[in-house]
Amino acid sequence: MKRKFKGFAILVFLLTAQLFFAQEKTISGIVSDGSGPIPGANVVVKGTSNGVQTDFDGKYKIKAKTGDVLVFSYMGMKDQSVTVGNSSSVNIKMQEGGEQLEEVVVQVAYGKAKKSSYTGSATQIKSEQLESRPLTNALSVLEGSTSGVQIQSSAGQPGPHQK
Repeated sequence: MKRKFKGFAILVFLLTAQLFFAQEKTISGIVSDGSGPIPGANVVVKGTSNGVQTDFDGKYKIKAKTGDVLVFSYMGMKDQSVTVGNSSSVNIKMQEGGEQLEEVVVQVAYGKAKKSSYTGSATQIKSEQLESRPLTNALSVLEGSTSGVQIQSSAGQPGPHQK
């Protein structure tokens, strides 16, 4: 009887310890740089799909466990990683990163591809081309600047546009 009680007590202790260490908590903080808060920065728990973006004031809240790694990233800044400890507040000051982006061509309904692997026709319209034209509507300026671009205004009704 005494032996069964010891085994049961050890089992209960192990289950309680596991629950204590595996509990998620809400981590919050502010992501900033030298000039102030960064709105729209990404905060992700490494190895999961759990992630959030900072609000207009650079604030975020995310659920994570003790020992998880939070990865902070933003375009033009160096990624930073922080291991979650006992504190429920993590403030990050990001540093500028000098990395260059590759040129990307975005296609509607096809995703995105590098320019070198794109086999279709692509045209680049420079600001100098647009400056010499009278600007009454930005869309009509784009329509006449390259071949194959047709812009139709919609009447707000579903279905094909009727004239």
